[in-house]
Amino acid sequence: TAAIQYVDAVETRVTEYLYDWRNRQQYVIAEADDQGRVTFTRNHYDNLDRVIRVERYHDVAGDGVDADGDPNPDDVLIARQETFYDDLGRVCRRRQYAVDPATGGVGNYLQDHTWYDAAGSVIKQQQPGSQAFAKMAYDSLGRVVKQYVGYDLDEQPVESSSSSSSSSGGPAASYLDATNVEGDTIMEQTEQAYDVAGNVLMTTTRKRLHNATGTGELTSQSDAQPRARVSYEAMWYDGIGRSIATANYGTNGGTALTWPSTAPPRSDDVLVTSTEYNSAGQAYKTVDAAGRENRQFFDALGRTVKTVQNYQDGVVNADHQDEDVTVEITYNADGQLATLTAKNPTAGDQTTRYVFGTTLSDSGIARSDLLRAEIYPDSDDTADPLGNGQDGVYDRVEFRYNRQGERIEKKDQNGTVHAHDFDRLGRLIHDRVTTVGTGIDNAALRISTTYDVRGLVEKTTTYDSPAVGSGSVVNEVVFEYNETGQPSKEYQEHSGAKDANTLYVGYNYDTSASAGVFTKSLRATSIRYPNGRLVHFTYGSSGEMNDALNRLAAINDDNAGNPGSSVAEYMYLGLGTMVVEDYPEPQVKLDYDSGTAGEYAGFDRFGRLVDHLWRDYGAGVDRDRYTYGYDRASNRLYRENTTASGKDEFYGYDGMNQLKTFDRGDLNAQKTAISGTPVREEDWTLDMTGNWSGYVQKTSGSTDLNQTRGHNKANEITSPSSWATPVHDRAGNMTTVPKPSSPANGLTVKYDAWNRLVEVKDAQTVVGKYEYDGQNRRIKKHIDSQSPESPNGIDRYEHFYYNSAWQILEIRDTTTESDQPESLQPKYQYVWSARYIDAPVLRDENADANGLCDDERIYYLGDANYNVTCLVDTNGDALERYLYAPYAETTVCDSAWSNTRSTSDYAVSHLYTGRESDTESGLYCYRNRYLAPILGRFVGRDPVGTDINLYAYCGNEPTGKTDASGTDAIRSVDIVGMQEQLNTKCGQVAGALWMYSARSSVRSEAGYIVQKVNVRCKIRDCQDCPKGSPLAPDYWYWEAWPVKAGRSIFDEANFRQVTDGTCGIYSQVTKVGFFPKSPTLDIEADPSWGRYKTHGPIGSCGTRAGRVLSTKDKPTWWDESKATAHRHFSVYWKCCCDERFASADAYPRKE
Repeated sequence: TAAIQYVDAVETRVTEYLYDWRNRQQYVIAEADDQGRVTFTRNHYDNLDRVIRVERYHDVAGDGVDADGDPNPDDVLIARQETFYDDLGRVCRRRQYAVDPATGGVGNYLQDHTWYDAAGSVIKQQQPGSQAFAKMAYDSLGRVVKQYVGYDLDEQPVESSSSSSSSSGGPAASYLDATNVEGDTIMEQTEQAYDVAGNVLMTTTRKRLHNATGTGELTSQSDAQPRARVSYEAMWYDGIGRSIATANYGTNGGTALTWPSTAPPRSDDVLVTSTEYNSAGQAYKTVDAAGRENRQFFDALGRTVKTVQNYQDGVVNADHQDEDVTVEITYNADGQLATLTAKNPTAGDQTTRYVFGTTLSDSGIARSDLLRAEIYPDSDDTADPLGNGQDGVYDRVEFRYNRQGERIEKKDQNGTVHAHDFDRLGRLIHDRVTTVGTGIDNAALRISTTYDVRGLVEKTTTYDSPAVGSGSVVNEVVFEYNETGQPSKEYQEHSGAKDANTLYVGYNYDTSASAGVFTKSLRATSIRYPNGRLVHFTYGSSGEMNDALNRLAAINDDNAGNPGSSVAEYMYLGLGTMVVEDYPEPQVKLDYDSGTAGEYAGFDRFGRLVDHLWRDYGAGVDRDRYTYGYDRASNRLYRENTTASGKDEFYGYDGMNQLKTFDRGDLNAQKTAISGTPVREEDWTLDMTGNWSGYVQKTSGSTDLNQTRGHNKANEITSPSSWATPVHDRAGNMTTVPKPSSPANGLTVKYDAWNRLVEVKDAQTVVGKYEYDGQNRRIKKHIDSQSPESPNGIDRYEHFYYNSAWQILEIRDTTTESDQPESLQPKYQYVWSARYIDAPVLRDENADANGLCDDERIYYLGDANYNVTCLVDTNGDALERYLYAPYAETTVCDSAWSNTRSTSDYAVSHLYTGRESDTESGLYCYRNRYLAPILGRFVGRDPVGTDINLYAYCGNEPTGKTDASGTDAIRSVDIVGMQEQLNTKCGQVAGALWMYSARSSVRSEAGYIVQKVNVRCKIRDCQDCPKGSPLAPDYWYWEAWPVKAGRSIFDEANFRQVTDGTCGIYSQVTKVGFFPKSPTLDIEADPSWGRYKTHGPIGSCGTRAGRVLSTKDKPTWWDESKATAHRHFSVYWKCCCDERFASADAYPRKE
């Protein structure tokens, strides 16, 4: 049999399915890729029809399988995984093998293990290659009451004698050991208490102190070992089980919490959030810990039609623009979003229109659910029919699709057209600029992607022509992978295609194995810099805690290919909360424990940073230290600089948690204001969508600037008094930017077809030009070194080389443009902290041109918001210090804070929040966008495009948030719990819904709730109903839902059972995470996005759920470390006899 997908009138995608004589799916043969390679998947079964091995082959000759149903001799194995079952048919072990895709050679394997209790509940899980485990304890009703994460070196799985994937191959470690934690080193422990209805009343979380000793259950901070920091959260419900209040007690002052029968009042010591419901059962009102009320309004279909933040009376008031902040939503006849209107009494209401529905005249398919166009508020274009409006100028974004609903073309407001080409496997292979918009740079016109036979990205190549097969290569990135699919080399060619001289970054991993099993989770061991330098990652001594947990203990210099002296060492609270970062060479360390023996003076009761201390323990002095205070909404109220007078800061916020006032000076004794007249003051007047309608700067009480700003309906600045007026193109890119050193004059800025900033001019002089690779990284700068003081043209060129995390590893520079980077000496090399993506540990400089960066080393110290605040030398002595206004305006000071400098004496570029400062333009590079400190906003729209104000930096909350990608502020999102859902026809558990919350405003939060779901299909039959289908193999898949403006977007069809409905007990173990959306994580760009809006068959016993799905192959975007929050849950349910699905009301719609 075959499944045929029609792409257009000519192209089809055919997937063939072959079955054995027992009607079991044996082969799945995919289409040939763009290089003509065919791969197929082979399933192996045991006598109970359970899949025990899955293999992928490269059909080298393209001749399929032989007459006996076996791969041909020339077919090459490229992947293998095996599944083992215990005697009750439950999955107990899985293996993922290392396979050489060139030869088919099979190497060692990663292996996970699962243990069950007598009721079939999972009681222990051990992840692949790790000595760490998770254990669960249950009450008599099968509810998880305790969860542990830890390790026990004496409790490792022992392989059975069986060597095949069969029911006799379970983990042979003692089941008695799996049922308790005696002798276990527990890192984190979570306890849940329930009411009689099964609602979670209280969650207690214990995190092991970094200096705790002993084994077994964790205690408290003052009890017997092993001691832990304990925090508490309590919940309350109404009579029908709906959550009405949640209270975060934090550590409760070190006192054990007893669940109170009623929610406490809001206070500084207990952060209470509450929810109220209307008569239809909808959560219409929420009140946060600071007492701010938000409301939602619904139509008769239960859809949100209006949201009001900081609700007072629901009436928009021009005199109080931080109150009743309103967004109105309308829907079309098919229930899709039609308009989104942000009320703004100053700039005018801002209505974004969404046009759904394609026809055969514009797309390959006529569908009403595909987004045809977006029309921004500043455009007068018409929606029905699509047209240019009264001004006759095209000003919208249009999309076209093929018959599979894949987006094949995008036309932006400038008229730039991107054509997207896919291979026969549905993967994007070309992003072609077929039309260049007005004023857009045309140096790069195509980004092409190729894949290796396993489906891993092999090359991203930038061309100067949109036509495939023509033009020249501009730059190229080439990836190589090891047998486990991990990147091993990344070639970064800045001029033309990769050749024998191309520089590369290398990655090395721990491949230690015992009896064929990888034992160290293939953890990273070192990274190779383009000049060959190695920097090592070490995990402590064998058998010690960090080694057992695969947790980074230190970053080390190289010593003849082996780890040498450490440059940074780490200690942790619990599993991974860093509490000490030590620089041994200068003898300076960041210490949140501050010598308090586990009291953690660095944190308040809620885990917020309150004492950020860099201690020079060699000299016995505080080298850099800042203390902080917070309000109930967790806004930072002050920042006290304890090492310098007159450098404290106090902040004020409006009702939307946006920064309203900033004062610098000396805090008063109560830390409620700056004493006397601030030495620097900034004040903002903000309109309802976050624009600065007024801005005041003062020095020692004297007004330096009193500015008004006008904005249009797209939140673009139109008239800043006293300064050059910013100009924007139709796509929202700022093409004229006030010059920071002389704001009455403007810089002229140019962009490419991907809206990347490529040129800056001061009058007629080019002061900066920038080039990017296909990964969107800035790889080359052309710089006028005399700018901004005396611009006279480009005279210096810098080349940048990155690791996989988009961190700069090495910089090479020259004064001759034609010099190829491989012929240049490395100028600087960076080592990056484990604390934050933009926190450098050190920079090494090559001053004597000997090929090594070994002449000057500087270490970086930073504050709680990752601003670089001080440089120290290898002796720990301060070299230079830095002050920042809230929106990145930077002041360079000498080591004693006494004198200021126009530029850094050390040519430091990583400063505000650790990002790169471009001295030639005065802008900060935030990877995907540039920040203009003088304006306090980005110069281009957010490419993710989900915030009300697409230019605002961190939602106007710069004192407590960062935005490393330039696409969204980092926020603390919590997956707070799981709610079982019942099938109302039989009263049995039919599934689960995850509940999540944000600690702060989700005004601009955008991303995905993602689940990796492992369903153990029918772990046993029901005893009270007839025997159903045979015990089935388990399956796993990934599913994701978008979160936009703090709202989860679910489909009605998703709220259905994910098993086949035959009688039996089922198990589901889920890893849930929240992933902020960014250009490098756009799950909706996955070819399978939206393909599974309704349920369909999956595996051999389940049905689809979610918006994106992969049954066996891990999606390229899945990486748990990129989640801002993640938790594990498990749920077990009994399917009702003769019920194909749970009833519709079993899954009430949640938003």
